[in-house]
Amino acid sequence: MPKSKDSYVRLAEVLDIDLSSLMDENAEFTIQASEKYGSRGRRQAEKLVKDVEALYAGGELEERDMDAMMRALQDAYWRAKEINRTFVPKKYREEEE
Repeated sequence: MPKSKDSYVRLAEVLDIDLSSLMDENAEFTIQASEKYGSRGRRQAEKLVKDVEALYAGGELEERDMDAMMRALQDAYWRAKEINRTFVPKKYREEEE
């Protein structure tokens, strides 16, 4: 999977296809995590997406409810990351910026 949005944009241009056919909300989420928190954040975001996808597998939730749940989980994730960031020793915070 490409690690930046620019890579998706370039691929879409080269393949002459719409960007949305390559990049879904999960890709955007993991890219944002990578940009904000580095490779560790990307791994955690990918794991979160995988776990949530497993939650939906074979479920009977309506699509609207699944979308709302995913947005709520993403919002909770980012809020928790910001709160937890204050507890990370300064020397490690500077590496992530």
